[in-house]
Formats: sequence, structure tokens, C-alpha cells
Amino acid sequence: MANTIAGWYDKYGHMVFVRCHKILGNEEEARDATQNVFLNLLKIDEARLNDSYPTSMLWKMATNECFNRLKVRNREKRQPWIPGESDVSEVPAKEGEPDYFIENRSFEKLDAKLRVEMILEEESQDTRMILYYYFWDNMTLKEIAEEVGITIQAVSKRIKTFKKRARLKWGVFGD
Repeated sequence: MANTIAGWYDKYGHMVFVRCHKILGNEEEARDATQNVFLNLLKIDEARLNDSYPTSMLWKMATNECFNRLKVRNREKRQPWIPGESDVSEVPAKEGEPDYFIENRSFEKLDAKLRVEMILEEESQDTRMILYYYFWDNMTLKEIAEEVGITIQAVSKRIKTFKKRARLKWGVFGD
């Protein structure tokens, strides 16, 4: 079993790392998450490890690991945001635009991101995965249904329910 996991790490470790880095946005944390994915494989019953299509399982495990990390990070981050230089530098300045416009756009961008994270935190793990696949990975309803193992109608309903809840709570995600 350890040989299988080591082989998977060599073959698919970069794929898992890229997935984790895309979700977490932090290289060091993505490396830790990647290691945890492969360590968690050691806890799985050897009969459940499928050599023919490991990428699907590794993709799901990486996504779940990252969502769990984001959940912890968001709990720890319940402090008011204070604009800083690093936030302002992320938004390119338009020619002749005063600095305070840049700061306002940075704040609005971060505020929207935090609102979405707070709404997502209230959703189940499966729903968060569906929403991530839909909004960030731009997967089709059919692709998501196949990946998660539910019907296309169920995927569609979860997305619509999330949008309705988000609109009611924060006034985001218009039709």
C-alpha cells in the first residue's frame, strides 16, 4: 500500500498541490494540505484504493482538505479588516486615479470575498464542493453531478437554494 501511495505522490502530487494552491492561495499552506491528502491515504482501507482512477479521489480529498482549512482560517480571522499596503497593491491603479479610489475598490473586493466565505461556511461540505466546482472551476451541472454522484437536478437545486439564501442574507448573487 505504501508503494502505491508513494507512486501516486510522484505521479499526482503536483496535481494535488495545484488544486490546493488554487483554493487556498498560499504556497506553504498548499504544500501542507498536499501532504495531508497523501497522509490521509494511509488511513484508508487498501481495498478502497482504486489504482485505475485515483485522480478523482485525490481531487475530492484535496478539495475537502482545503475547505476544512478555509473553515478553520475563517474562524480564526474574525477580526476587523484594516486596509494595508498589500491589499492596495493587488488592485492596479487607473491612470490619474486618486489613491483612495484604489483603497475603496480593494475594500469592496475583500468585503465581497468575506461575505461569500461567511455564507459558504454555513453550507454543508457537499454543497460547498458543488458551489466551488460551479463558480470557481466553471464545471457544468452534468460534470458536477458525475463528480459528486447526484443528479443534475439536485446540483441545480443546491445552487439555486444557495443563491436564494445569499440574496436574502447579503443581497448578493443576482439572477
